[in-house]
Amino acid sequence: MRVPTRSRAAVAPHAPDQDDGTARLATAHARKAGWSGVVFTLLLVTAVLLLGRVPGLAASDAEFTDFYAGGGDEMVGSGSTSCRSPASRPSGT
Repeated sequence: MRVPTRSRAAVAPHAPDQDDGTARLATAHARKAGWSGVVFTLLLVTAVLLLGRVPGLAASDAEFTDFYAGGGDEMVGSGSTSCRSPASRPSGT
């Protein structure tokens, strides 16, 4: 069985100058979005690694004292929680 086909209407040619600027702009935005994702990922990983040094909520008073008396070389973010793995915590807690 044959399916009848319709002929397509001829598409009017358009000036390449009109689409060239739009395509370049879209490409520039896509490139910026991609690089923004890469930068965000690097910053997020860096923040997680640096905040992993902060004592957790279940840490003893001695751990907090040692942490803050350590000379200020640790990074502390306000409202941060511990990102350390259970293996890196002292066995007493």
